[in-house]
Amino acid sequence: MEIRKIMNKAVIWCEANDTVDTAAKLMREHGVGTLPVLEDSDSRRVIGIVTDRDLCVNVVAAGLDPRFVEVQECMNRRVIACYRSTDSLTALEYMTKGKVRRMPVVSRLGALIGIISIDDLARSNTVPAENIRKTLALLAKSSVKRLAKAA
Repeated sequence: MEIRKIMNKAVIWCEANDTVDTAAKLMREHGVGTLPVLEDSDSRRVIGIVTDRDLCVNVVAAGLDPRFVEVQECMNRRVIACYRSTDSLTALEYMTKGKVRRMPVVSRLGALIGIISIDDLARSNTVPAENIRKTLALLAKSSVKRLAKAA
């Protein structure tokens, strides 16, 4: 099944020059932990991803003031994304290889049109449950390794 049929079109996002404080408030208000970062609202071109972890580790724990740090200073510029025509199994493969739980869906010009999560894929019943389980196990193992390095 194509991602366009199961993606979330109501995407919460921020711009690169927004403050970390603004991004955190958007996350809290909308109950999300990941925001695609856009170059600007006109082009809607995705240039990064920022997570609640990025905000905590790279800004708050570093002793920086979130009111004065721009999102572009702590976002991940390596964006794993897919197109609306990408099939659900391929999307899961992208998530597995990129070690991400959610990814933007973009137009051929890189403009944000939606977001897809591993939960969306699981609920769609278009990907074998075993594939979802393997990806989640890999992501969990990756998180444990990252935490061990930080300790």
